[in-house]
Amino acid sequence: MVVVGAAGDLARAVLAQCGSYRDRYLFDQRDDSPAVAHCDVAVPGDVERALDALPIEATQHWRMLSVVGSFNGRAEWAGDWHALRASIEINLTGVAHFAGGLAHRLAVAGATGRLVIVGSAASRVGSRDIGYGAAKAGLVGLVRSLSKVFAARGVTTVGVEPGIIDTAMSRQQDPIRRAAAIGQNDAVRPFGVVEVAEIIRYALCAAPNALSGSMIEVGGGPSRPR
Repeated sequence: MVVVGAAGDLARAVLAQCGSYRDRYLFDQRDDSPAVAHCDVAVPGDVERALDALPIEATQHWRMLSVVGSFNGRAEWAGDWHALRASIEINLTGVAHFAGGLAHRLAVAGATGRLVIVGSAASRVGSRDIGYGAAKAGLVGLVRSLSKVFAARGVTTVGVEPGIIDTAMSRQQDPIRRAAAIGQNDAVRPFGVVEVAEIIRYALCAAPNALSGSMIEVGGGPSRPR
């Protein structure tokens, strides 16, 4: 199992539910997590080194989870091109590089796999962090494109799109905006990390391959403005 963004709350919750795997390869851009290897997905060399370190062989079945996310919830985008580009490089380009690179390596080696990419309800409703919203919308195209290219070669790709989760990242959001976003789901509450992790675990470990190319919405309802 390969986990990118492994130091976050959601990734840890998924790992706790997945049971034991003989080999785990945990990557994160954070330097303060000694349990995981450093890999900044916005740095192409980091991604290539991480992928090259995976001992992929024919007949193996690999699982990959991407829970990569960088979000500025305190302010609207102020026209800063560098901030916009950095957000897209982390939230979309880097994820596409890692997931696409792994899918290609699995197919070439004659191995199979299951890729689960966690996005956001922002793909449908947008975000005041414009780079974040644009990137999460791009993940929908990434999931469907990876499925189109690799599903027939034994690599299934599924997306999961949570709404507001009670995590450290979501708590960075402006309280008024966070309350408004929570009010858009039918349950009118943020969802717990464990609740969302259960859906991700299903997509990663139990869902049929027929789900390839699908986006699973986990928002407690439409997660759209009313």
